[in-house]
Amino acid sequence: MKFTFHGGAQEVGRSCINLCSNGYSVLLDCGIKLTSKAPEYPQLPGRVDSFILSHAHLDHCGMVPALYKQFLCPLYATDISFDISHILQRDSLKITLSEGFAPEYDYDDIGLSSMGENPVGYNERVELNSKLSFELFDAGHIPGSASVLLDVVEGGVSRKVLYTGDIKTSDTRLLDAATVPEADILISESTYGNRVHPDRKSLEERLLAEVEKTLDGGGNAVLASFALGRTQELLLILNDLGYPVYLDGMGADLTKLMLQYPHYLRDAKALRKAVRNVVWVEHNGMRKQAIREPSIIVSTAGMLTGGPVWYYLKKLCGDVRSSLFLTGYQVEGTNGRLLLDEGYVVDPRGGERIDVRMRVEYLDFSAHAGRHSLERMVERISPDRCILVHGDAESCSSLGEFTQGVCETFIPEVGSSIEF
Repeated sequence: MKFTFHGGAQEVGRSCINLCSNGYSVLLDCGIKLTSKAPEYPQLPGRVDSFILSHAHLDHCGMVPALYKQFLCPLYATDISFDISHILQRDSLKITLSEGFAPEYDYDDIGLSSMGENPVGYNERVELNSKLSFELFDAGHIPGSASVLLDVVEGGVSRKVLYTGDIKTSDTRLLDAATVPEADILISESTYGNRVHPDRKSLEERLLAEVEKTLDGGGNAVLASFALGRTQELLLILNDLGYPVYLDGMGADLTKLMLQYPHYLRDAKALRKAVRNVVWVEHNGMRKQAIREPSIIVSTAGMLTGGPVWYYLKKLCGDVRSSLFLTGYQVEGTNGRLLLDEGYVVDPRGGERIDVRMRVEYLDFSAHAGRHSLERMVERISPDRCILVHGDAESCSSLGEFTQGVCETFIPEVGSSIEF
C-alpha cells in the first residue's frame, strides 16, 4: 500500500493524494492552491484508475476537469458535490483567464468531466475491484462533504483507510456534526492542528453585537465570506437581527442550489426563512444602494482574493464607522492574511496598495475541527498509523506531537511517498 502526496502536504491548498494497491491507482481529491500571484496545481500521477472527491471546495476539486481530460477515469462524490464543483470550476476559470494566467482546462472540459461522474450517497459501499472498495461518511464541513473510508485487501488481510477530507466534528447552524468510522490508517486534515476554536455560541453573539454596533454608528457591516457553507451559516445567524441582508456574489447561486438538496442541511426550513430577508445583489446600482445607508452586506470572496467584496472595500476603506468582518481561515499569501498582519491590501487587478481604516474583525467561524476536536477524534479511532495533511508545517507538527502518543505518525511533504 503506497501513498503519494501530490499536494496538500504541509500546506493548505491543492489537496491530492494517490493510493496505489495491488496495481490499482486511486486519487483522493485534486485541487488548486489560490495565492496572491498565480494559482498552484498538483503534479498529476502517471496513472489514475478511479477518482474520489471529498467535497467541492476549489482546493479539493479545482483540477478535476484536467484530471478527467487526461485519464477519463470514473469520478465519485455526492451528487451535490458534483453540482457545486461545476459552479466553482467555471468561476475559477473565469478569474484565471481575466488575470492573464494560462488555465489547465477550458469550459468544454468542465462539461466533459460530467460524463465520468458517479454520484454516491453516504454509507453506500462502492466496489472498485475485488480488493478495493469505499464508503462515504458525512464530514460535517459543507453540504455534501464526505470522509472516505477505503477497505483495502492485500495478502488476504483487510485494512481500513480513513481519509477525513475537511472535517467538522461539532454541529453548526447549517450542518450536523461529522460521522467518523473506525480505521487502521488515518489520513487527517490538520488545518487547525495547533489552534482551538472559540465557543460557537459566544462567537455568534459577538458577531451580532458588533454588526449592530456598526449599524447604530451609521456604518456598513461588510462580511467577507466563503460562498460555500459560510455564507449560508451567516444568513442563518444574521436572521436573528431582523435587518435586511444584501447578498452579493456566488454565495447567492450556491444558496439557491443548497435549497434544492434539503436533506444535506440541518434545518432547511430555517434557511428558507432566512432567505426571505435577503436582498439579492445583481449589479452595481444595487451595490451603490447598499452603501447609501447603514446596511449588512455578505459578499465573496472570503479571503479578499477577488469578487464583489472589492467594490465595497474600495468604497468604504476610509470609513472609520464601517466594519469589515473576516469570517474564516485566511491562507498565507492572500489579501485577508495581509490585512490582518499588516493593515493593508493589494488590489488584485491594479496592484495598488490600499490602506484600510475600517474596523477589521476576525471571527473564527471555521468549518474545520479545532485542535481539541482532532485530538478526541484520533483517540476515539485509535488507528495504527496516522498521516497528517492539509495544514501548514507548524499545524501538522503541533498535532503530530499529540498523535505520536497514540500511534505511529507521518507528516509528508509534497511529492513524497509513504509505503506500508
